[in-house]
Amino acid sequence: MWRLFFLSLLGLACPPVAAGELTVCVAEHLFLPLRELGQERPGQYLVRIAVERQDEHVRFVGAPWRRCISGVQAGQYDAVLGAAAAPSYTPFMRFPMKDGQPDVRAAIGSMPHVVLRLAGARAGWDGTAFTAVTGPVCYPSGVALVREKLATLKVAGNDNAKTGLQLGGMLVRHHADLVVLPRPDADKLLKDAQFTGKLEMLPEPFVVGYAYLGVGAAVAEARAPFMAAVWADIARQRADPGWAALERKLQARTLATRAGQ
Repeated sequence: MWRLFFLSLLGLACPPVAAGELTVCVAEHLFLPLRELGQERPGQYLVRIAVERQDEHVRFVGAPWRRCISGVQAGQYDAVLGAAAAPSYTPFMRFPMKDGQPDVRAAIGSMPHVVLRLAGARAGWDGTAFTAVTGPVCYPSGVALVREKLATLKVAGNDNAKTGLQLGGMLVRHHADLVVLPRPDADKLLKDAQFTGKLEMLPEPFVVGYAYLGVGAAVAEARAPFMAAVWADIARQRADPGWAALERKLQARTLATRAGQ
């Protein structure tokens, strides 16, 4: 699962909120199970159903992840699909909360981020600490969840790469000892012909993050009852006994659509 995990808004005027519509930015090239424009992913489905049950409409807009985040901060978009409740986002973004903590029941999904290295390399991650790392740990551009955990560990990071393919290339060219990727991206990279047999995934995940519908602070405060109802409905959908089967169906459908393109 599942990046960007990421400037103060003091003095920013409230953005105009279109009555009856919620504009949600979707990252174009991030991990499949949670957000990707083009087909309706499980996360998009959850948000669309929750908004429509409040007799409103949701409009999904695709953009690079950093632009989604800056667009929510600037009031260009009402919300972003798949944001982690990271400290760097909370000055300008709101999340579903319970007892002062992000409410994981209202997350649109969870995503493990894993560590890759060259096959047989010495650099490692044991679930607690890195070993034999000679440079920054690399990860996709703008993933706040990874950036903030690296900062907690006091380990240098580099998020110049935008895609898993770029990160894989950094490993094989010895420009990085370790890279961190969402698990689906890592699985895809390991199956890519140009990396077959050259990379390996370490057994311990680096971090498991929950992804939310993150809403611009001004929008969330101006439309508090509406947003509370949307987040509560997402939680109800995910708690439904039939959700797991529906989620698998949505994932299979969108993957099959992509394979036929």
